[in-house]
Amino acid sequence: MQNENLEQYVASMIVVKTMFDSNLIDEEDYKKSEAYLAGKYCIKPNSIYRSNHLLFLRNRVINMNEKQEA
Repeated sequence: MQNENLEQYVASMIVVKTMFDSNLIDEEDYKKSEAYLAGKYCIKPNSIYRSNHLLFLRNRVINMNEKQEA
């Protein structure tokens, strides 16, 4: 994997993520776009640089605790 490919993948994913956050595309389109861009820029499926759906969920368990620490 070349740095140039990684930079282009990340830049493209920022656009896709912005579209997803603005509700222009749904989750299925987001996943298709991510898979297409990863293939286009030669990012392997097990790469740590690929977008991870666990990073973007708004209702993760860690955010569900209503109690605030003192």
